[in-house]
Amino acid sequence: MTNGIQYNADLVQEMLDDHRALLAIYGDLVKAVDNKDGSVFKLTLIRFKSMLVAHLLKEAVKLYIYLRQKLKGDEGVYHLVTSYKSEMDGISRVAMSFVDEYTAKSIHEIDFVQLSARLREIGLVLGDRIRREEMELYPLYHDLY
Repeated sequence: MTNGIQYNADLVQEMLDDHRALLAIYGDLVKAVDNKDGSVFKLTLIRFKSMLVAHLLKEAVKLYIYLRQKLKGDEGVYHLVTSYKSEMDGISRVAMSFVDEYTAKSIHEIDFVQLSARLREIGLVLGDRIRREEMELYPLYHDLY
């Protein structure tokens, strides 16, 4: 019997596919906001939340736990992975707060100017995070097999 999370040869590709899907949905959110289409925005936001939650759960269990269990002996890399996880926890809280706030608002309560600015800020943070994960964490995971 084996202990812990096992390596998944398809995980990196799944995570890359998730990123592309999240970015596509994010683009749909931006379009809806630019068009001041509250109903499309809210429906798209629900899709975004569903995809983001699924991705974050997969990442938390299959990536972070695996990397941390494999890298216990390498303090520097272990710390890097732990800091990525902590950072992602913070980003997740902000993203989920944003999603929950705008899911709860009626279409008539949406200030599209403010929403546009907030959405673009979130997009910059998520885009930067995706880029760094793909450049640092995913190769680290792949190289451990």
